[in-house]
Amino acid sequence: MGIVLAVGFDDMGALDSLWVLHQRGKLSMTFQDVIVNSTVLKKLKTTKIVLRSKILESEYKNCTNELLSRKLQIHSICESEKQKQIKKDIRKKINNGQELMKPEAPLKIVIHPVWARKILPREQSLFRGLVCVLPLAVEALKDIDFMLDEYINDFVL
Repeated sequence: MGIVLAVGFDDMGALDSLWVLHQRGKLSMTFQDVIVNSTVLKKLKTTKIVLRSKILESEYKNCTNELLSRKLQIHSICESEKQKQIKKDIRKKINNGQELMKPEAPLKIVIHPVWARKILPREQSLFRGLVCVLPLAVEALKDIDFMLDEYINDFVL
């Protein structure tokens, strides 16, 4: 005989806790301890009930994605226009940084205004992009850090 128990979550922490119990092989025992007690055994006129649990990884991932999308929807409802623009700017900086880090990125055209001048002219075609990528990435991270602060501080409390 089988019974399907559907469990819903509104919190990522609770979902993750359940998943950790499952991965450690302790979920069935936890359900057993919570659900099966002497009162249940007496009502069902039995001496033993064994529960087995199974969570598919695909179900866990689907539930995780669902919870994350709900959070994003709530955030987008509460966002001001300024916050929406900041989020777009952050995504743009991240995308630009990711493009620079791709193996096929044309590093010969990457220029940082200060660091490019520190390279000898005859070596610029070889090293300019490599030397400039890191300072550009650091500047982008600083900008993103500032934008995140600005984004968070713009929520009305």
